[in-house]
Formats: sequence, structure tokens, C-alpha cells
Amino acid sequence: APRGGPAFPRDAATARAVGLDRWVERALPPGAAARTAARELASAAGSVIEVAEAIGVGGVAAESAAPNDPLYVQQYGLENTGQPLNGVAGDPGADVNARGAWHLTTGDPGTIVAVLDAGVDPHVEFASRMVPGWNVPAGNAQTGNQCSGHGTHCAGTIAAAGNDGAGMAGLAWDVRIMPVTVLTQCTGFTSHLADGLVWASDRGASIMNVSLQYSVENQYLRDAIAYVTARGGIVVAAAGDGGAAGVAVPARWPEVLAVGALDANDQVPSYSAVGPQVDCAAPGQRVRSALGTS
Repeated sequence: APRGGPAFPRDAATARAVGLDRWVERALPPGAAARTAARELASAAGSVIEVAEAIGVGGVAAESAAPNDPLYVQQYGLENTGQPLNGVAGDPGADVNARGAWHLTTGDPGTIVAVLDAGVDPHVEFASRMVPGWNVPAGNAQTGNQCSGHGTHCAGTIAAAGNDGAGMAGLAWDVRIMPVTVLTQCTGFTSHLADGLVWASDRGASIMNVSLQYSVENQYLRDAIAYVTARGGIVVAAAGDGGAAGVAVPARWPEVLAVGALDANDQVPSYSAVGPQVDCAAPGQRVRSALGTS
């Protein structure tokens, strides 16, 4: 549709002089990739379009209010005010600046995040937003925790209910969690992770959380990741705990978003893998999150 209707802007001569009168807005269906559509419009054979671009999203230049969850003050990864951790003060601002993002979104309820791990318990912080999952090694739908609450901890970090006056807050507290067990107890095969990625993608998960590490490259796993990304999904994996030994599989591959760890003082812990394959780093030491079911 033309911008603003036929009488917009009022100064038609100036609008023509600067090219403002040449813009047309095209609405896309929900979920469409705006930047991809813009590139396709501009590059189409015989196109008369000189420039096509996605409309940006923004808002008031201010942080949202802190959520009222009583344990939020202990979550330095979301907001580091210098609060002490084991008696040592952190560095203010050494966090992911969650409040700077929450005024834009607290997560889309239509987004499903698959947690590929050793199982996820239905914790009160996110149980109501869990969707059916799968246990790949066992071949059944039993997806409860098997390894010290690791998967539940990851799910809480992602999606614990925020601003509900109880417990803690997750980073994206409106998204849904899909538990996909790919380990037996605390270990497993790359083939099981690959099968879990495909299973989750086929059932609507668009973000894959892989807080796991493997030591051997495997083409079947890489092809499964290619399947996910070709369908518009994102695979996020831990860089691993190998320190200077390098980034683990699958995080070391360019198709995967590799995340290293930082502590409350914005320093890299000695165990966190380092290397050129690390795409970003986030608080990852002594992070407060969910365990068990309550």
C-alpha cells in the first residue's frame, strides 16, 4: 500500500525531490522472513524495484522494569549489579542486558525451543508451557531428568516464568519448551543427538539448545544440523569445557551458534573452551536456575 494514503506527505514537491514518494509497503504473512523477502524482491528478474528493505522494530529508549520474581536479584546473568557471588562482588553490567530486551519481547508463545539433553523435569516455572517430547535412546516419550538436573537447569535459564511474583525469571519466559532426551544418564552418541534434532525440527521446534559436547566429528550429525537450518531453525551449542584444547562438536561448526562462558566479572573461566569458532559468550558460571519440579 502507498505510504500514508494519497495526501501523504503534504509537500509533494519535496517528497518527489528526495524520493520519499516512491516507497510502497508490502505486508507479509506472520512468520515470514522479512529480510529474505526484501532480497528476493530486489533481485527478481525484470524487477522495477530499486531498493527493498525490512521495516525495523524499536521502542522507548529505556529498560523495562525489573521482574518481581524474588530470586531475580541472584541472577547476575540477567542483571549484574555487582551483587556478591560466593562472597566475591561481580562487575556491574557483566550480564546479557535482559531488561534492555524485555521491553521489546519476553519471547513469542509461538516459538518452541527444543532442549536436547539428558531430560527435563516439568518444573513449576515452565511446566505449563512444555510440549510433548521424545526420548531417542529409549524410543519412548519418557523425558524426565537423568543427569543431575542439567536439562531442567537449561530449560529454566531459557524459559522460567518471569514477573509472576515467585521463584526466578528466564530469559524468554513466554516461549515453549520441548524436551528431547538424547543421552542415557549423562552420556550418549552423536547419532542420538542427530535423530533428536530432526525429530524436534519435524515437530515445530525452531531453536535447538544443545548444552552438550562431543569429541569426534560426525557427518550424520552435521547433515542433521543442515536439515534443521535449511528449514529455518537455529542450533545453539555450548563451546564446551575443554579450555584451551578447543571448541567441541557440534559448536565448532560454522552452521552452529557457539556460546562460551563468562563469570560474574566478565572473565572467561579456565574450563570454558576458547577458539575462533566461538561466536559469543554469556554468563555461564554458577548461574541460578531451575532444578527438580518446584
